[in-house]
Amino acid sequence: MHTAAVLSARRVKALPAIVASVALVVVFSGCAGLKPGSYSLSQQAGIGPVTMKFTLCTQTEPSKSSACGPVPTGEGTQAQLMVGLLVPPGASTPDSFAAVPAAGSPAITFTRSAEVAARMSTNAYDGPREVFGTPAGFEVAGYISETVNEVEGQAVEWTAEPSLGLPPAADGGSSGDPFKAIVASGWRNVVEPALPASRPIDCENAEGGNETSCGLILAEFEATLGVSDLKIKPPATTAVVPGQKVKLPFGLDFASSAAERPKFTLAVGSTLPGAGLGVSNKTFNRAPSDPATHRAPATTRKAIVQVPASARFGSYEVSFTATATQGGAVASSTRLLVKPKGQPKVKAPKKVKANLAYRRGIPVELFAPIAATRFRLVLQGPRPNGKGRVRLLKRVRRAKALGPIKLRLRLSRGRVEGLLAAGKPLRLEAKVNQPGASKPQRLVRTLKLR
Repeated sequence: MHTAAVLSARRVKALPAIVASVALVVVFSGCAGLKPGSYSLSQQAGIGPVTMKFTLCTQTEPSKSSACGPVPTGEGTQAQLMVGLLVPPGASTPDSFAAVPAAGSPAITFTRSAEVAARMSTNAYDGPREVFGTPAGFEVAGYISETVNEVEGQAVEWTAEPSLGLPPAADGGSSGDPFKAIVASGWRNVVEPALPASRPIDCENAEGGNETSCGLILAEFEATLGVSDLKIKPPATTAVVPGQKVKLPFGLDFASSAAERPKFTLAVGSTLPGAGLGVSNKTFNRAPSDPATHRAPATTRKAIVQVPASARFGSYEVSFTATATQGGAVASSTRLLVKPKGQPKVKAPKKVKANLAYRRGIPVELFAPIAATRFRLVLQGPRPNGKGRVRLLKRVRRAKALGPIKLRLRLSRGRVEGLLAAGKPLRLEAKVNQPGASKPQRLVRTLKLR
């Protein structure tokens, strides 16, 4: 194998940083390694995950540092490729990722392997720090491929683009620290059934055809990327009544170490049918001001929701989305609880003087917890035979706004004198229809003339 990215599986003493740029030659029968110049980090959407991009070769030409060469005659074999992603502690890594060939070969799938991670963690690092083992400030995620055919005379390269999540900030806020990551590659021979793909990974013993390289980490495959991060803090659940307009404050926590920070367009959505939606300011663009955290000052934008007067009672989602100019989006949501402000009420005196009933009328007060609440009032008295009830009068009131409605129920003098003679109580029934309620409420009050 000829490669600038992979050395012998046996541990080697850390080399000075200058050696990292020199092509190193170790010969196996068949091999694969990282293609020089192919490694990069990018935050393609402006916010969100970092994309790590690199290319693997079946063979690297010693005379062309950026080219992938054919497998030499007599060195064709079957093999498994190994990859180590060294990322900041807490950064998320995928369970698997694909490596797509330039042409002519099937894609390779790399699956997470704790065994590969453990083996690569003990190898030497050849870079500015000149340390032995995993560099400080990194943790290793290991991966291994299915069996790959390396055919003599063929030059094959695969490009992989695994997605890496930003590590969380210590306080749970936005994370704007520069993102550092390293990629390392490894390789091992597979000869069924003597050296199956299911065997343990042995980086120390290369005898009996067990040719294995667990990868030397080289400085040219380390990169640092300035990144941007936005977190949106939603407000608590808010109770509203039909017809009400509310302004819901969403907190924007932005951090960035990127050379070009993203600008955001803000939008509001809701599952509340017919809701009027808006935002206090449709854009967001703040520069970091804290050199330690790379954070911008805390900012609030308000989602404006006009609740329809016909809104039904229930819980509804209000979403708040910030979309970066590069296409990345962050969303957060809260709940609107549509309900009346209290319960409808009917207040009437339990005892009423007879002369008040026929002169000014019986005083009644209605309380509407929602505008457009409809009260249908029926005052009933005893039938002449004393059995059952008869309607004396009917009143209908519709609340124009939340609050009390006062009215009087006036009876004729003759009716009042007849009721006094009967000695029976009056019955006031209220059928209350509220916007948004699934069914009306029925309230009953009993009055006695004296």
